[in-house]
Amino acid sequence: GEVAVGKGLDSTGAMLLWVRRIGPDWNHDLYRTTDGVTFTRMATPKLAVTPMQITDIFSVPKVGLMALWFAGRYDDSPNHSWGTLTSGDNGATWAQRTIESELTKPQWPTEPSAIYLGNGRILAVARTEMGGTSSTRSQFQMVSTDYGATWTRKRTNIGDIAASTPSLILDPETGLLSNYYYQRGKGILRRRVVEPDRVFSDPLNWPASEEVATGSPITFDAGNANATAIRDMHYVAFYSGKAPDTAILVSAIPAPTARNPDVNPSRSGGPRK
Repeated sequence: GEVAVGKGLDSTGAMLLWVRRIGPDWNHDLYRTTDGVTFTRMATPKLAVTPMQITDIFSVPKVGLMALWFAGRYDDSPNHSWGTLTSGDNGATWAQRTIESELTKPQWPTEPSAIYLGNGRILAVARTEMGGTSSTRSQFQMVSTDYGATWTRKRTNIGDIAASTPSLILDPETGLLSNYYYQRGKGILRRRVVEPDRVFSDPLNWPASEEVATGSPITFDAGNANATAIRDMHYVAFYSGKAPDTAILVSAIPAPTARNPDVNPSRSGGPRK
């Protein structure tokens, strides 16, 4: 099977896509496109730890391109890990670092989304594979102050999420950070908007969420957000429905404003199929 698992831009503005390829070997291919029509495979890195998934690509000064990865078996043994991939040549070659290994499933951050804040600071949030109470299923937050050399991982106060992928957007105009995620079992696409300094050292300080779109309440047939920004709009893709009738939806949401970041945005008329 093949599935696109991570997106990003290189230094020229070309689009990069990680495509997971499952066959005799488990590989991740990196494709590049300048027009969205033709795609060229740039790399298939041979990695010491085989990722379950490599996530979105972002730029970090002094490093180049960076993506986060995670690996594990989703079982109760301490065999789970996560780390970084970095490229100093626009994606042609990649270096892998393991940040944490031998984690149990409750300690394991999966499907992370990360943004660079400046001055060496990186902030990432990740989903948890645990259910239970809001404290055990809350999102993880991982931060670095040295361009990704070292990291600190803590739990957030975001508990209205379980086994659902988050996606971050940092608005360069307002400096506001949007954290999108789908509340599985409730069928709600949620957003939390914050000034990054408020939560960087205090992951328990995320503000309340807002409902920005709705989908199916079927727990594992709907979920997982992936967001991108185009000018003053955020476009958030997620899947919804009930197997075997599911679909990819895209919700168009106005970016938050600096004047009132915690107020619900103007509704966009719902998701587009």
